Amino acid sequence: MAKKSIVSRNFNLDSYWDTIDIDSGLAVGSVVGLIPISQYCLVQTVLAFVMKEAVGTGAATVVVGDADDADGFLLSQDLKVSKSQLYGNDPDDLGKYLKLIRPYDGSYSELTPFTPHEQLMGKFYTADTNIRVVTTIATAAATTAGKVRVWVKLLQLMTRED
Repeated sequence: MAKKSIVSRNFNLDSYWDTIDIDSGLAVGSVVGLIPISQYCLVQTVLAFVMKEAVGTGAATVVVGDADDADGFLLSQDLKVSKSQLYGNDPDDLGKYLKLIRPYDGSYSELTPFTPHEQLMGKFYTADTNIRVVTTIATAAATTAGKVRVWVKLLQLMTRED
């Protein structure tokens, strides 16, 4: 009986980010960023880091999702906070794609804080797509400053050549 060898490659864990600069003002509900996701990818983590506080009249928020669910990764988060605010590391920030799962019984939960045998889920894509970063502001062009970086960690499970 011939032995089969399995080739292991460890370079399929990738991350992408998009920096959204809202200094010049935006239209209400603008899709301000598209992060490309390749076929056969599992998106595991999405973070939003406020690099510069949003300044202007009314609310300024960001949500991160895809074509199926606008806030599937990150629920609406305030951009009018001091810089260095990180969203996505608290279960209360997460959309439905990144909910917690308990491996023992398979039940989903939104417990805070994490406990040792819980893990984040993710969303698996079978076709090329984009993760959408959407800002919402109270009045068009009312936000005169602000910057947020959205970071996505994904696992490429298979390439087109596989």
